[in-house]
Amino acid sequence: MINVIATTQDTWFISYNADKSTIHYGEAEKGTSINSGQLFEDPLYYDKDAWLVRLAELGIIPEE
Repeated sequence: MINVIATTQDTWFISYNADKSTIHYGEAEKGTSINSGQLFEDPLYYDKDAWLVRLAELGIIPEE
């Protein structure tokens, strides 16, 4: 689970259930929180381009 009370910089995240049939992803601007109920997560991303590459690997193209 991801539980960040206040990000120190703009942060992107990806979390999912065990079989990756449910994937949550998003952005948290500096000073905001992230709280995901999913049990598994990728490391936090501080580079949006790296986050987009990982989403593409998972077959996700996020809406802008």
